[in-house]
Amino acid sequence: GTSIQFPAIEKMLAAIEAKKVLGNYDTTYFLKEQADVLRGRNEELKSALREIRVDAAKATLERDKAFERIESLEKDQFSLNDSSAGVGLFRGLKLPDNIAPSSSEVISSLTEHLVIVLQELSQR
Repeated sequence: GTSIQFPAIEKMLAAIEAKKVLGNYDTTYFLKEQADVLRGRNEELKSALREIRVDAAKATLERDKAFERIESLEKDQFSLNDSSAGVGLFRGLKLPDNIAPSSSEVISSLTEHLVIVLQELSQR
């Protein structure tokens, strides 16, 4: 048959036997020490796993929100493309000829235009 080897356990047993030869060594103390070390490492790994799961859940939630936002934007774009064939939906708002358009005027004009478009869309 095939024998399975565990080098770490074999080294530990060899160390216990060597200490027994040199003097009366309490193997239970050594094993308890090793178990405590392993328990500590196990707790560290459990904590790291919990943190990773929380981070993964957050990332999944953010991804889902991003996909929902993309879907919403695509629907908005589709509905805007469909409605652009409508009667003058996107007519520009004319600024007075004697005034040079500044940034605030352009923003004001675009805001007014957006309000009109949103009102027209909500009436449909």
